[in-house]
Amino acid sequence: MLYRVVRFDEPPLVETLAAIRPVVTSQLLGAWLHEREGSFTATEACDAVSEALTTLPPALFVDPELRRTPGRMVRAALPLMVKWQILQRDGERYRLAAQRAHPQFPFVEDIVAYQWSFLQQTLENADYAKRFIA
Repeated sequence: MLYRVVRFDEPPLVETLAAIRPVVTSQLLGAWLHEREGSFTATEACDAVSEALTTLPPALFVDPELRRTPGRMVRAALPLMVKWQILQRDGERYRLAAQRAHPQFPFVEDIVAYQWSFLQQTLENADYAKRFIA
């Protein structure tokens, strides 16, 4: 479990909570998948997540392991996404499945859209994280 503890003294609560939550592999990968069509390779996914990391506002809290080894984190996520039937694999290529449910999120119809939305909310509120930079 990854979490960030900060002292909270002033509103707005919802926006601040969105800004201080960790940015993780599933969010960056989900955002990339949400915006694309067609199949892709693991290398393309790794490159996309690595590129996304360079564009994040510096005040955001990024999973330290993702920051250190984005390729390894993406390559670890892809087989799990196949197992959960979020992705389908065809040789060396992957593509989104028609139904994208996740077993740990039973009330979320499309986990890829959910992760995209979650990241967008964090990015939209990133300025609220600036006061927590050490």
